[in-house]
Amino acid sequence: MRGRIAEIDELLKNTRQQLDLARDRRGELQATAAKLQSDLQHLADTCLNELGIERPILMADTTI
Repeated sequence: MRGRIAEIDELLKNTRQQLDLARDRRGELQATAAKLQSDLQHLADTCLNELGIERPILMADTTI
């Protein structure tokens, strides 16, 4: 019985570590996604301010 409890405790410990790693990774991915979203907004603003063209219109122009 004690051996089985020790096995379950070890499994629980490993599972918690995996969960912590997954949460850390999720946080990293969320931060990266937020930065990319910010960069996209900056590019859209730059297109409009410097070129006078909205980003979707500029991206649709295949002659560039």
